[in-house]
Amino acid sequence: MSPNGTEGDYRSIREKVKQQRERKNTRRPPAPSGIDVRDPDDRWVLASALAGRADVLVTGDKDLLALGTRSPLRIVDPRGFWTLLRAHPPSG
Repeated sequence: MSPNGTEGDYRSIREKVKQQRERKNTRRPPAPSGIDVRDPDDRWVLASALAGRADVLVTGDKDLLALGTRSPLRIVDPRGFWTLLRAHPPSG
């Protein structure tokens, strides 16, 4: 257990991961995202996240993280996602 986390935090995250695994997978989008990114494969990652109606894209990829406000969805690293979850716990 993290010094900043509680067992309830971990349980909530495990439940969220389980929910995501049970969701229907989205097919590959027909085209990559039109957002200019250094790595062309990242355009497919963005397009897939958008097609799946993701609220947040969690990644360690520096090119994607560098997009900042140029992306139509929030892109955060794992620590940023943890902070986001703690500030705004999922309902349900």
